[in-house]
Amino acid sequence: MRRMLLMTLMLLPLAAGALGQSPAVTKHPASWLASARGNLFFCLNGDGSQLLVNRSPSLASEELVVVPSSGGEGVLWHAAVGRSIYDRIVLSGDGTTVAFARTDGSKVYALPRAMETPRVVADVSPDADPRQLRISDDGTWVAFTAARMVQSGTESRVHANLYVAATDGSALHRITAVALPDRYIAFDLSGDGQSIVWLDDATKGPLVADRDGGNSRRIGVTPQHLGPVRCNANASLIYFEAFDREGKHLWRVNRDGTGEAKLHSTTSGQFFVARGSGQVRLEKFDPQATPPGVSWMLSGGSPTKMCDLQRPDIVGASAWSDDGSVFVWRAPASPGVCETFVWRVGS
Repeated sequence: MRRMLLMTLMLLPLAAGALGQSPAVTKHPASWLASARGNLFFCLNGDGSQLLVNRSPSLASEELVVVPSSGGEGVLWHAAVGRSIYDRIVLSGDGTTVAFARTDGSKVYALPRAMETPRVVADVSPDADPRQLRISDDGTWVAFTAARMVQSGTESRVHANLYVAATDGSALHRITAVALPDRYIAFDLSGDGQSIVWLDDATKGPLVADRDGGNSRRIGVTPQHLGPVRCNANASLIYFEAFDREGKHLWRVNRDGTGEAKLHSTTSGQFFVARGSGQVRLEKFDPQATPPGVSWMLSGGSPTKMCDLQRPDIVGASAWSDDGSVFVWRAPASPGVCETFVWRVGS
């Protein structure tokens, strides 16, 4: 899977009630969230009330800070020497647990409370560089991928495995039977932490299993050439992208394979699914157009324009809550300076 890029957005007013409730956009008042130095990486809890930020107070340090999305200076959860965490952060839906990993190791860590010594959740050596962290709503389970080099003849190629681990360190499950040939795996962990869904072959349907990999079964679907997959809170609904000569399409299917439905089609762009609510966003970007891109909310198959997209940005520079009610992103405010904005339904 190619690494999915998120967009830095520019504000465009929304029609009142277009998304059920009138949304509002505010600039986050925390002064340190308006910064020209480095990148900030974001993650929201389930209802979007808490924002986990990886900030870099210097070129040789990182800090994980949890700040209310409505305003405030936040609480420091972890301070690290060096820069190796980047976007490998996740905050549980209930806001009680932070998990993170480093690019220069094979371990995943959890923080049940601010400024505690990080607990080692799992060590998956010889796999390394854990990434793509997904955490259960209650913070007790975390899923992630980790990669290794696999020799084939005279060539070496990156392969990845998918894991699910208990954040108290009591259990580690390798989900993939064999390492898959890419650094990224299309997968999702259900919000209740009971199920995992993933792709082991882009020409076949998604696999769904218990969190330990047991009771695995393939969901038969009509489309081929599948892409990213997501599931809802209890994995009763599976969302996936499929590609063909006409473009890309977002599909939804029940866990038992029934109810297959195409939700939307587009010639370009990326789909995002809110795990808790099942809401879907579509982001499209064309550098030759004015504006260069648009973010749409898909409701009942009909897209509703949210805002213009200014330019692409790196992974982790924006975040959407699992209930679909809060969106946080960075946007240039003046030359060399970005500010942080919060879009919220029902503010």
